[in-house]
Amino acid sequence: MCGACAEVCPVKIEIPKLLLKLRSEVTEAKGRQGKGGLERSAYRMFAWVMAHPKIYRLAGRIGAKLAPLVPPVGPLKKWASQR
Repeated sequence: MCGACAEVCPVKIEIPKLLLKLRSEVTEAKGRQGKGGLERSAYRMFAWVMAHPKIYRLAGRIGAKLAPLVPPVGPLKKWASQR
């Protein structure tokens, strides 16, 4: 956002202005989709679990029991095979 890219652009495209416009469009689109609230809630739940050691240990035990039931597919296949 320093404007250096606009200065060296051979066709004088105002890249910083375009980037700001695109950022605002992405922000507006996220707001319309309503995903921000779900993500925020997930992070709050994660923070709560991390702040309570007993709950964290319980969640770890439950996750260890359920892990074999989840089929390793997709991009996590290699990761899941090692854990």
